[in-house]
Amino acid sequence: MAKKLNQVKKKMKKIKLTNSQKKVLAKRQLKMRNRLILKLFGRLRLVFKQLRGDIDVNEQMFLSEFAWETFSSQLFKELKKGMLETVSETSNFLITHRGIDEKLIPAVKNKTLKALSKKVIAEKVTNITKTTKDILNKIIVRGQESGTNIKDIAKEITQKVKGMEKTRAMVIARTETATTATTTYHNGLEQAGLEKTWWHVGGGKTDRESHLKCDKETIPANETFSCGLKHPHQLGAPASEIINCHCELI
Repeated sequence: MAKKLNQVKKKMKKIKLTNSQKKVLAKRQLKMRNRLILKLFGRLRLVFKQLRGDIDVNEQMFLSEFAWETFSSQLFKELKKGMLETVSETSNFLITHRGIDEKLIPAVKNKTLKALSKKVIAEKVTNITKTTKDILNKIIVRGQESGTNIKDIAKEITQKVKGMEKTRAMVIARTETATTATTTYHNGLEQAGLEKTWWHVGGGKTDRESHLKCDKETIPANETFSCGLKHPHQLGAPASEIINCHCELI
């Protein structure tokens, strides 16, 4: 079995892509990723909408522990579902658009799922929940200190959560989908022994100088790009390298 897989990898190494082909691949990847982002975004909006519906003026901090537990539980469920969908679709993309042999895909999926374990998802949920709590608690404390009446404080945090249904839900959906998709793609290239190219798509205001310098840099899949990352949206990279990054891996 190992011998056959090595033969598959040797054949894969002969495949070289032109910049024109890479540009087409980048567009197709982005189209796939945006579709997955919108699916996850739609479900995350409902999670934040439910949190908004749980705001209660009779609760000391307007949201009960049960409401936060429900929020975290639903968030975990949707992030896990989105991750599994993205791993599956990206794996299919590797087969249909990069010509990676199906025999290599189980190892690609296993490596990705190991990196994005339940523990990792749980940590993401904890961080998102904490940040959301902190944002709302600041509004509550400021209102209480200024003598704002309870109904007005409740109205303000309700509006804040309503805003999160669009902005925060989209940032989470975009970040998590991009991380999962690129991790899977990178594992596929590495498993096949192919080269990888950093492809800067660009987003205007969020362009990073280090990412621009990496644009079209091509290296073996197991090496690190000059910007210090293995690939765009690398798991565990600083938030400054990930949030609103539109770069692709080819």
